Amino acid sequence: MVYVLALGTFPSMASRRYIFLGVLLCLCGITAGCMTASVGEVSYRQNTLHISATNQDPATQAVLQVTIFRVENLVQTEIFRQAEFIQFESGTREYQMPVTLDPGTYKIYIYITVNGDSKARVVRDLVV
Repeated sequence: MVYVLALGTFPSMASRRYIFLGVLLCLCGITAGCMTASVGEVSYRQNTLHISATNQDPATQAVLQVTIFRVENLVQTEIFRQAEFIQFESGTREYQMPVTLDPGTYKIYIYITVNGDSKARVVRDLVV
């Protein structure tokens, strides 16, 4: 855009649309590889955190990292952090992580990485 303005000409409305579409397509192409995994529902029962995750790629070994913060009086205190290797199967699967949580409000940070690349990361609120 700076180059066009330096020449003293302004692009027509049609060429602006093409520039916008080109930028949009580039952004879609760049982010397409990041959309191959997602974290779904997260629940807690029987001293176990249940994490639903979807993998659209072939099965592979991955790292599932969970960090839990207790939220009390507008203060977050880290109470749990664990990372473990999982066999990240294709499709939607449930992964479990044993943890004991007292009744209260929590923020749960979940990361799934494959070969050092982040495939999914979410923050969930949980009330026990």
